[in-house]
Amino acid sequence: MTSESFTLAADVLLNCGAMAAVDVFDVPLAHRGPAVARAMLTIEHTQSVPEIHFWNATVLVGEAQYGFGIGDDLCSGYQPVSKQNLGYGVVTDAANRARVPMYQGSAPCTDGALVVRAGSTLTLWYADPTPGCERVQYTSWYATQGYEATYVWQTMMSPILEMAIDTPPGTQALLLSVVEGSPDTNPNATCGAETQTLVSQLRDGGAVLHQAEALLPASGGQGHLVLANEALLPGAGPHAVDLAVGANVFDSPVRTGGCCGDAALFAVFVPE
Repeated sequence: MTSESFTLAADVLLNCGAMAAVDVFDVPLAHRGPAVARAMLTIEHTQSVPEIHFWNATVLVGEAQYGFGIGDDLCSGYQPVSKQNLGYGVVTDAANRARVPMYQGSAPCTDGALVVRAGSTLTLWYADPTPGCERVQYTSWYATQGYEATYVWQTMMSPILEMAIDTPPGTQALLLSVVEGSPDTNPNATCGAETQTLVSQLRDGGAVLHQAEALLPASGGQGHLVLANEALLPGAGPHAVDLAVGANVFDSPVRTGGCCGDAALFAVFVPE
């Protein structure tokens, strides 16, 4: 398993709207074959205007096979947040770059209200290109359920994605996930008064490997929160892994899928 990493050298200001998206990363890749990419982005509201703004990021790798935009909201005056998204594709001589296009939005929207800070990273893991030896496996809500169905989060932890893996001898599974949860009406409507949270877990046979929990960022109308998980799962042989989610939200349904962002679960088999 070969890996490659890039670090953002300078701050990048975001523009309003998808048509004005800026490539925060646009890098040539040294290796070829199937590759999983993870963008780890430090995002901050510049406080140039008082309005809450949302960000959206997509990770595109080579001949992209998986790459969907996800994002959430930022209040003016808050500390920077660290957010992630994942992508997957096949890197060839003709398609040998990785990009992370990003944009922002609000009503009204002001260009440059959000900034991606220097030090953000893009990491790629390359799989063996030999057929049957790719050593990368993934699933997502959009891939399995299409673009119209939505998953409604429960107040108890429940699997949104499940994936059976068979870890090859001499390797262990690096598990990566992202999920966007979107309440129909955000119960956290005011900056500084957020109380309700979302939770995500990576699990193996029901045992929790990693948990993430965060407050829903304040916004008017629909809300959005991106959660990411990572765990290293040792042991060759079969495993039943899942991404479980739960909502400490009692005033509105929380959804993933459809209009409301994706959930993705990746297993990258790396040397022990």
